[in-house]
Amino acid sequence: MKSELSSLDVSVLVDELNDLLGDSRVRNVYQIGEKELKIKFFISGKGNVDLIIAANYLCVSSYSRPSPQEPTSFAMQLRKYLKGLFLKEVRQHDFDRIVEFLFRGKEKYFLLIVELFSSGNVILSSMDGKIIGVLEWQKWRHRRLGVGQDYSYPPGGVNPLEIEREKFSDMLAGSDKKIVSALASELNLGGLVAEEICLRSTVDKDVSASSLGVDVINRLYESIREVRDELDKEDVKPVLVFDSEDNPVDALPFPFKKYDDSRLKLMDSFNQAVDELFSLREIDEIESSMDKCFAEKKEKLERIRASQEGTIESMERESVDMKRVGDLIYQSMSQIEQLIKAVNEARDKGYDWDDINMKLSGRRIEGLTIVEVKRNGSILLDEVE
Repeated sequence: MKSELSSLDVSVLVDELNDLLGDSRVRNVYQIGEKELKIKFFISGKGNVDLIIAANYLCVSSYSRPSPQEPTSFAMQLRKYLKGLFLKEVRQHDFDRIVEFLFRGKEKYFLLIVELFSSGNVILSSMDGKIIGVLEWQKWRHRRLGVGQDYSYPPGGVNPLEIEREKFSDMLAGSDKKIVSALASELNLGGLVAEEICLRSTVDKDVSASSLGVDVINRLYESIREVRDELDKEDVKPVLVFDSEDNPVDALPFPFKKYDDSRLKLMDSFNQAVDELFSLREIDEIESSMDKCFAEKKEKLERIRASQEGTIESMERESVDMKRVGDLIYQSMSQIEQLIKAVNEARDKGYDWDDINMKLSGRRIEGLTIVEVKRNGSILLDEVE
């Protein structure tokens, strides 16, 4: 199941985004997740479109996502610099998973740089490379991403679609990895595309790259050229791949041999395929999270209700008992008043509380028994059984 975009995917997406977002203007920016942005563009004659930028993908999405009522500080910063500006160009940096959006105003230009590798990041910089804002401050051995720093790209790799045959052969000869790993990392193709190259070349993906003969290297090189030719076709056929349970598992710029036996759905664009794959998955995760949250809240409320019902039953029993005692007190009111009067008279005559308590304890009044006469003058009564 695809969890991120490859450099090849980014290359195709960038071309499509230039068409999809041509002549567009920034209307607003929202941070809709911890590492997810929504940039709302207005395109004359088309209306509003939403560009979704996440840590592992980006696309123009046809799926609605709620906008938070209170913007984050980063969203506010992007609004300050980008709102009202026109998008001039979308480009990929060095066949890497880095996408740059060039915005222009009357006399100012800004770059929004999207890094789709590692944990992902979004950086706003001036045209001279000075970082104005960053979604997440990050630090590596070779570079640092922070406000006021000069933006620097990660160490560059090789563009596999432009590599010469001799350099390709030398690269494999000097590698200590399996061929699929060498193609994925050293040629910046990613795992899935590297596997596709091996399949098209009928090469075991687990053999050592340095052990390959000239014929095998040539087959691999020709397969890479085939992939490049597929991308250069005017009639590109992006597809959405489904598993046996009919769940989307991959989005491809063109059909791969790996999925010859899978159900494929032809899409109008690769952007649409990416949108279907990641947006639907994201929506499912949100719904699953909401269901879990609902179940937890429901369980908590049921516990509270059970506790409250127990309290109500206890209070109802206590209410019955108290009503019975109250009725007895009411029925014996005249005798109780006489008792209180006698206690007060005894106090006036100088009797202490111990004498009064000893004299009155155990005496019955109608259906009540005097249990104790306390020092504060209160009289403790109990129902006669």
